[in-house]
Amino acid sequence: MATSRNDNAERDYPAYDWDSYCERIAALHLPRFAEIPDIPLYMDQLIGFVGKQMELFALPTEKPLTSSMVNNYVKMRLVPQPESKRYQPLHVAYLIMVCLAKRMYSMNEIERLIALDVQHRFQVPDAYDRFIELFEGSLRAIFCGGSRADEVGRISTLDMPGALGLVVDDTSKLTDLDRSYLVFVNSIASKIYIEQMLLNVDHRLAQAAKGHSE
Repeated sequence: MATSRNDNAERDYPAYDWDSYCERIAALHLPRFAEIPDIPLYMDQLIGFVGKQMELFALPTEKPLTSSMVNNYVKMRLVPQPESKRYQPLHVAYLIMVCLAKRMYSMNEIERLIALDVQHRFQVPDAYDRFIELFEGSLRAIFCGGSRADEVGRISTLDMPGALGLVVDDTSKLTDLDRSYLVFVNSIASKIYIEQMLLNVDHRLAQAAKGHSE
């Protein structure tokens, strides 16, 4: 059933409380490949599981994943064919990456970007985990006030408060693939910041207008 405007207006989105939202971003842990349930999922279970991973980035104007979207991604060969209408961890990993990346990129661009590091199915777990680690690191840097000294997605980063993204320890050691990963995840994280910041602003303006009218 479609979500109505009234439903959206009455729903509490995480970003309405900005300080709490940034704390949740700091603690965010999306499932690594080995943490994805290793059981076949039917379509409704698949949508439920992937949708839950996207809850922190929810917007009033979107549904993170629907059965029509999944079928379209399969038809476009962006996601592998399911086996007997059941979806494996491989499908879940692809769909989480697609649901995050589609905020910034076309389906064709996403397919080509994933293909930079994935030519065969056995490469998916490593590429997915690397994407998620770098994505989480970029989100924390943007939302929580800077880069931290760490090893993120096989890239060493520096401690730099206030940086709006991960700061690489030694850029001379970056491969072309490393640079592609960094730009890819940082652009998605930046888009999420803008989306959620504007959602917070709209909420505060609505609350102020409501207060004036009472």
